[in-house]
Amino acid sequence: MGSSLARTPAIPIIVHGLVSHATLNPTGGVDGFEGNSQALSLKFPFRSEIPLEIWGSENLEILDLEGNLFTGKLPSGFVGLRNLRVLNLGFNRLHRGFPFLCKMCCFRASEFSCNKFNVSIPSFVGSFFKLRGLYLANNKLNGTVPAVLGSKCQYFQHLDLSGNSLLGGIPYTLGNCRRLRMLLLFSNKLNGEIPRELGQLGSLEVLDISRNFINGMIPSELGHCAELSVLVLSSLFEMWPNDKNKNRKVSVSLPTVANHEYNHFQGSIPTEITALPKL
Repeated sequence: MGSSLARTPAIPIIVHGLVSHATLNPTGGVDGFEGNSQALSLKFPFRSEIPLEIWGSENLEILDLEGNLFTGKLPSGFVGLRNLRVLNLGFNRLHRGFPFLCKMCCFRASEFSCNKFNVSIPSFVGSFFKLRGLYLANNKLNGTVPAVLGSKCQYFQHLDLSGNSLLGGIPYTLGNCRRLRMLLLFSNKLNGEIPRELGQLGSLEVLDISRNFINGMIPSELGHCAELSVLVLSSLFEMWPNDKNKNRKVSVSLPTVANHEYNHFQGSIPTEITALPKL
């Protein structure tokens, strides 16, 4: 195994537009990485854990490790990355949780989509008052959507929690995120009604809560979202048993062929919504 790692070709490291080169050494570290670098982008299928020396960088502001097939869990103890603003770990094979994130107070964007995280969303994500985007789609997240996501969100613009196993209702506190432009909660197990407070999101452009168990009345307050251009409330599968499938177990998986669209809302679509100019 050591000889295989020793023959790994050079990996480009991008540091504020300057390209240097590094290699993955036999011990799993990255040769050529300088601890005072402010930006690091690795684009190579490592199929190993993230090199430990990366977590000790004091000056790193941008860390892009997307699509490297990194495995294992994220470290819980390290001294660096206090100035990290952008973290992209999407499209890897990471699992367990996010215990280390509470130390990163400068977060502005974080991408964790398409991994194997099988924990609940930690409540401390609500403490990142500079956060602009949080992307956790297509993992195995469980538990509820933390209400604290709407507590310190004056800069929050994008929230993608789709493709998980989240339970409970949609927090009404998300209505505090007045700059929110995209809210993607589809393909979970959320229930309850659509919070009327979402009507306070005057900058919202995309709202997709389909493929859940949302019911009740569609709030007319959504008609206040003047920028809304995409609204998806349907479910492209039969979630509840009926006369034809009464012996079938309830499933939230998408079938091979969907012949009907179902939802469980009551009443009609409010005219305030159908009159939205961009919808």
